[in-house]
Amino acid sequence: MISDANVYRAASKMIDRHGASALREAARVVGAMLDRRDVDRLLVWARIHHAIILLESPPSSALH
Repeated sequence: MISDANVYRAASKMIDRHGASALREAARVVGAMLDRRDVDRLLVWARIHHAIILLESPPSSALH
């Protein structure tokens, strides 16, 4: 099992490498893993995809 820290590190690298298309690239890899029926890698890439969404989203509220 890959740690959350490593998932976020991978997501950050995807954003650095692919910029605005990082989410689309992660979705492409998720699709490829689905086509291969590679469940373990599919789950990792789904987590990376979700982390990209969170990293790219604006803060939801002001910090206190």
